[in-house]
Amino acid sequence: MTARLVVRERDQQPRPFPLSDSVTTIGREPDCGLVLDYAQVSRLHARVESVDARYILVDCDSTNGTFVNGQRLDGRRLLESGDQVRIADIPITFLDDSLEGLRAALDRARMLAGGETVDRKNALQLVEDVGAVTQSHGISDLAETAAAIRLEAQGLSPADLETSAGMVAATIFVQRPDLRRLQAADGTVTILITDIEDSTPLTDRLGDQRWMELLRTHNAIIRRHVSEHRGFEVKAQGDGFMIAFKSPRDAILAAIGIQRAFAAYNAEGPVEPVRVRIGLHSGEAVQQGDDFYGKNVIIATRVSAQARGAEILVSAALKAVTEGEGDGDIAFGEGREVELKGLPGPHTVFPVDW
Repeated sequence: MTARLVVRERDQQPRPFPLSDSVTTIGREPDCGLVLDYAQVSRLHARVESVDARYILVDCDSTNGTFVNGQRLDGRRLLESGDQVRIADIPITFLDDSLEGLRAALDRARMLAGGETVDRKNALQLVEDVGAVTQSHGISDLAETAAAIRLEAQGLSPADLETSAGMVAATIFVQRPDLRRLQAADGTVTILITDIEDSTPLTDRLGDQRWMELLRTHNAIIRRHVSEHRGFEVKAQGDGFMIAFKSPRDAILAAIGIQRAFAAYNAEGPVEPVRVRIGLHSGEAVQQGDDFYGKNVIIATRVSAQARGAEILVSAALKAVTEGEGDGDIAFGEGREVELKGLPGPHTVFPVDW
């Protein structure tokens, strides 16, 4: 088989490194096959031997060790496609370039994404490494599998794509807009997720033309209150919105304004009333880097999924930073304990009186 290492050096793009059909040495010395010029890497750190079309990793008595899938290597190890090697703090993925080998690597990524011990970071890294190889080889067969695992690693599943809020979250994970300019003084950004309760049967009852008319009214109401409270529209898809706020109070007040506006709209006796679900959460944007999308957007999405029509729900974290502030214009109801899919343990969410 042909195989390669995908090397992720500091502040650099992942680098594919084809393996020799004999021995590939890894270390700090310039005459090594794969040179890693870092103080923590030994002069001759490790080697990969090709034996009968398989590859064996050997640690060469390095000072800081060679790790495979989180375990320190002791002696020799037969490498399997998708194995994640670490030398110093440099992640290296071993990939068999065959279609079967790439499938095996994605199977490992799926296990990392959804197994008993969830390791989303390594799952996403492995999917990206496989994606780079499939792209360079022109292999499209694995794209759908990779996309599904990427969603699972972010705490989403194909079932989530059946809701507008889930579609918005999935799109955001791909686009990853920079929200740091919206961070509050404490480094947090507040996320508001909203969609229409039971929008699919509502669409069926209304028909395409009347649904589009309702959607235009719905979107105008959302955007008016977002603008009034200094929010930033991150993404709108179908009847789902993701909005970012610098101020947690502004986010909750915008949600209150939205629900009051739809109550007024429904009081006018439309053909179909519109019941909007809103969920909010605050999380650190800068300190958590890319994990902002892997954690905080998921929490906001899951909180919104717990909301009933015409309800505003907030996470305990958001309640904690807003309770007692202002002039009494924000009040919370009694918390309820819920399970948030893909997130460990029970969570407490709080309704907002509006």
